[in-house]
Amino acid sequence: MDIGEYLPLDALAATLNLPRPYLRRMAREGRIPVLHVNGRLRFDEVQVRGALRRLAADTRKGAKP
Repeated sequence: MDIGEYLPLDALAATLNLPRPYLRRMAREGRIPVLHVNGRLRFDEVQVRGALRRLAADTRKGAKP
């Protein structure tokens, strides 16, 4: 993948309809994949959606998020 396929935080938040602080925290905690490019966060939407699905599934199964 080239860097053009990665989204900045604002675009990801708008696309997923999730708050920016939530996504930033999830990235900082290592729960969703993130790239740091020149001090800025960049996200692959497909990978993030997959990570969020896995987290939701684990939560439904009784695992701690």
